[in-house]
Amino acid sequence: RGRGPEKEFLYDIVNNAHSGLDVDKLDYFMRDMQATLGEQNCFPRRFVDLAKVAWVPGKEGRAGRWEMCWPTKMAQEAPKLFNIRYRMHQAVYQHRKVKCFEHLVSEILVKVVQEPLVNVVDEGGAVVRRFSIEEAIWDPKAFLHLTDDILTIIFHAQPGSDGFRDPAKMREAKQLYLRLKRRETWRFVGCTQVEIADDRTEEEADEYNERVKSEILAHVRSVERGDERQEEMHTIPETPPDVVEVEEEAEEEEIQLSQKETPQKLRPRSSSGASKGVAGQRQRSSSSSSNSQRERQVTLGKDDLVVEVVSIHHGKKSKDPVARMNFFSKTAEETGVWKAGSVDPRNYASAMPRMLQSHEMRVLVSNDAKLELAIKCHKAWCKAHNHPEPISMLSQDESDSMSSMAG
Repeated sequence: RGRGPEKEFLYDIVNNAHSGLDVDKLDYFMRDMQATLGEQNCFPRRFVDLAKVAWVPGKEGRAGRWEMCWPTKMAQEAPKLFNIRYRMHQAVYQHRKVKCFEHLVSEILVKVVQEPLVNVVDEGGAVVRRFSIEEAIWDPKAFLHLTDDILTIIFHAQPGSDGFRDPAKMREAKQLYLRLKRRETWRFVGCTQVEIADDRTEEEADEYNERVKSEILAHVRSVERGDERQEEMHTIPETPPDVVEVEEEAEEEEIQLSQKETPQKLRPRSSSGASKGVAGQRQRSSSSSSNSQRERQVTLGKDDLVVEVVSIHHGKKSKDPVARMNFFSKTAEETGVWKAGSVDPRNYASAMPRMLQSHEMRVLVSNDAKLELAIKCHKAWCKAHNHPEPISMLSQDESDSMSSMAG
């Protein structure tokens, strides 16, 4: 717009739609890696310093164009750069904890999306008009006020006196904001890898997520009955009888030997030891029965779960991002004829990962009390649909303590 085709490369500096590699992306990679991971990685800087504008001949009927290109020696380093993108999305931008906070913030905004929270003032400071969030996105002046401060505005609003349409929803939003400040967010249940189409629509994605949620909830009854636990116990082989007899005989001989060597006064009374053992067994059985009672009291509903598929790739989904880049040879630097082209993928194949895109299905639950039941139902779903066993952040010790806290 306003410039000829010979200046088209200027847009690639800020937003490179051809290879996905632009100065803006390289800049925030370095900035975010230092701010979040504490790494001062200057590797992307090389791509900024060595970039040149070269002529790329047209292919398959398309006209040639001037484009940002790099020396051929950078072809083997380019996969590392796109791998930084994958790593940052996995460890920072789409981290599971970030998603837990994101869903809680979304809940707050959905409840107040129609409330007049955005004030537009004139030069004298008088309020000209009050916009709702869904109206403010269409007004440039009001849109400037849609910052992170909107959450603080929601918290300090007075539902009964500020002319809100639904004061009850405003109160609910304020309670959710308090949960956010206390870090009482959605809890991460687990994640597993799934296979889905790259070109699916948003409606298809929502339909898939709802279907998976219903399928997970269908396992609630079997988990509450303990069917999954019984199935796991049946897979553990029992100890052979002859081994048990040998172990019991060895224990009896050891007890008799210790009684001969120990003076009469120091010998422990067998009756007390037996009573302690019986008491311990009773305590364990009572605790297990109480845990099962607690599990039966807790149930899951559709509003308690969030299912979403997070797709993380190297810049071009399942396609090779380096194949979209163009490189110039050393001859171009010597002759001054800046002509570039793509590089054979075999030259950098060893540096490229085997999979360029991953689809990770994540499940979140509303609170701690329902976490253990949600984990069991999610594992049952994965097993029933032949998916990899989900990765959960809850160890067995934490699971036991969670059961005791639920009581």
